[in-house]
Amino acid sequence: MVTETLHAHALPDAFAHRVGRLIEARGKVVESLFDAAAPPDLLSELAISDEAQGRAIAVQIVQRPGGGIVRGIAVSQVDAVPRGATVLSSGRQSETPVSLDEIGRVAALLSGQARAAAAGTGKILETGIKVIDVICPLAAGGTVAVAGGIRAGIVVLAEEMIRRLSAGTERASLFVLVPPPSPENPIYHGKTLADQLHKAGCSEGTVGAIQTFFLRSGCEPWTQDRLSALTHLDTVIHLSRECASANIYPPVDVLTSRSRLLEEKVVSADHAAIARKATDRRSFGFRVCLR
Repeated sequence: MVTETLHAHALPDAFAHRVGRLIEARGKVVESLFDAAAPPDLLSELAISDEAQGRAIAVQIVQRPGGGIVRGIAVSQVDAVPRGATVLSSGRQSETPVSLDEIGRVAALLSGQARAAAAGTGKILETGIKVIDVICPLAAGGTVAVAGGIRAGIVVLAEEMIRRLSAGTERASLFVLVPPPSPENPIYHGKTLADQLHKAGCSEGTVGAIQTFFLRSGCEPWTQDRLSALTHLDTVIHLSRECASANIYPPVDVLTSRSRLLEEKVVSADHAAIARKATDRRSFGFRVCLR
């Protein structure tokens, strides 16, 4: 409807497709509507017109559920901006990382689920990927962060998890933390991310019972301190480029990946013992490969 109005005023298609409307804002989580035939790209930047304050609010797109709807995270509160406000797509990818503390705060809003309720069920959502099911098991209905540096295979692993889990009935929300564009990261460098995912045979991640959010991460190494900022999520899967270079797939770092189900001793004693043995061997320099 917005695009049709702009066409009626003889504005070029390229510009008309860049204009949308605000549907809803909850805190810093934003939902907007664009032309369904040409929605803005994943991880691209939007600007919401806040006429009352005379400002533009920057938004990073993290999900495209379909029908022209896009969801994103704003840099500041948007609650006071009325529905129907103009939203303009920049047409370029955001290089600004989302604050790790912010991810914890918006995860429940984006997933639409209560973290405590999900973890409280104590039910493991099995992926069939042994290292994940043992070291960092997913909680049914829970939230999962997939983090790693360039060429660590974060999108590949996320897609495999989506394919394995999407046909089931247990829900889960994946938060894929994507490094910024760079020549070393060619799939994201100067290209349309969604198109590149499709060409590589990947989905955009929101399939069946699984919904996926792509968030821009920083270029810094994933140290223990950085990973600890993700404690609000039920599971953190940290992929190591070192493991990937050693042809270990999936290249899960068993020392820095974690799951609330293990931390709260929800899993069986046998499960906990196997996980402890694997991490102990890795900490002493042994190569651990649970496939």
